[in-house]
Amino acid sequence: RQQGMEDVNLVSNEIGDTGAKAIGLWLRESVTIDRLLLSMNHIGEEGGRHIGSALTENRSLRVLKLGLNDVGDAGAISIAKALSGGHRLITLDLGSNGIGDAGGSAIAEALKGNGPLAHLILRVNRIGDETMRVL
Repeated sequence: RQQGMEDVNLVSNEIGDTGAKAIGLWLRESVTIDRLLLSMNHIGEEGGRHIGSALTENRSLRVLKLGLNDVGDAGAISIAKALSGGHRLITLDLGSNGIGDAGGSAIAEALKGNGPLAHLILRVNRIGDETMRVL
């Protein structure tokens, strides 16, 4: 296991789904990462699924910023599964990711009475009014 990394800023590096898969594998091995900034990287649903899956194993991450990507409902649902399984995230930015009601509902369900999440950013998605009220 790797130790000693606190902040990783990969904003606007066009890593795409392939890079997100590699980061997902790395997250499974990283013990001490605190903040992971992946905004504006062309990460799609597949990449979102890899990141979400890795979050089920990485318990040190406190801030995850995935704004301005395209993880869609599939990525949001995968991340929601991680949120429901116990986590330390205090900030989750999924703004401008093409998330609709399915992804928004999964996140709302995962957050019911769960975890320390204090900042959830979902602006500029396709989440309807009814789902936003639940959130």
